[in-house]
Amino acid sequence: MQIVNGAQTIGAIKNASNDKLGEVLVLVKLTAIKHASRERGIAAGLIKTNNTQNKLREPDFRSNDKIQQWLEFHFKNTKPRGGLIQIAYGRKKPNPRATSSLLVLKLQDLGKIRYAWYEDPRIPIASPAKLFQLPEDNGLYGFAFGSDGDVVDVWTDSQFRDCLLAIHTYNKINSELHSL
Repeated sequence: MQIVNGAQTIGAIKNASNDKLGEVLVLVKLTAIKHASRERGIAAGLIKTNNTQNKLREPDFRSNDKIQQWLEFHFKNTKPRGGLIQIAYGRKKPNPRATSSLLVLKLQDLGKIRYAWYEDPRIPIASPAKLFQLPEDNGLYGFAFGSDGDVVDVWTDSQFRDCLLAIHTYNKINSELHSL
């Protein structure tokens, strides 16, 4: 089961007193879809059309993918070495708060950094939304977050270490450019 549009309602129910919940009526629309785990086809269309009150961008539709959850877990459990800083992965809003000892890396920034590192640095600037579109929609998600263009649920240890190198290299170059 997945809640597509109802976060405020669920939050209100959670915070309501139990004696008042007996009087509450909630309108619910259930839609059964086979194979909706990757939010493709009709599932993707339903999610997009049912989330129109707040502007959603392409990265928002990828934030619950297995690879995004895997990345959040691995960034959280990877301790920095040497002069490097701890990275918190912001796959969903609200993102963690950055501090002097914590770098917050947003999902959209990771996609841009990784794609630029492995493929082409022009695309994240010219067409950033394509990095979050699935391959069947002529998107580049399989390159930005996958393996050799394929959408995957996890990376190898080597792929994760290479990604850390790309992130820290990007941050070093960026900080040097801003200090000029």
